Amino acid sequence: MIVYIIVILMLIYESVVDIKKKYIHIWPVAAAGIMGAALNVGIYGVKASDIAGGAAVGGILLLMAFVSRQQIGYGDAAVFLALGVCLGPVRALWVLWLSMLVAGIVGVVGVFRKKHGWRSQMPYVPFVTAGYFMLLPYILQA
Repeated sequence: MIVYIIVILMLIYESVVDIKKKYIHIWPVAAAGIMGAALNVGIYGVKASDIAGGAAVGGILLLMAFVSRQQIGYGDAAVFLALGVCLGPVRALWVLWLSMLVAGIVGVVGVFRKKHGWRSQMPYVPFVTAGYFMLLPYILQA
């Protein structure tokens, strides 16, 4: 339960920073990931393989950021690295899918309403936060 609160606080903070500055502060993300990993292993008994699998989600996104010349930002990938460590690979992938779905819907609506063009960039962490909040009832049920 504590891990989920850490993730919420990190995502809300980074969402505000991403909206205002289009930038991710790496220290809060790293702190959340380290605390989440320590709590998961130390208190909740999560296997190191699950922690590594969750980190792999963010690692793949970091690789995609490099290959795509940051069409996916390094900061966004770092957020998913911390999320993966805190939530595990399956939940992190669900958050990724939901956040992409919400971002896609908002982006298409924005294009049709002529708020921005097809190539416009949007801060992504607010959509990650929305995806996390959409998944949170299912996480808390388990």
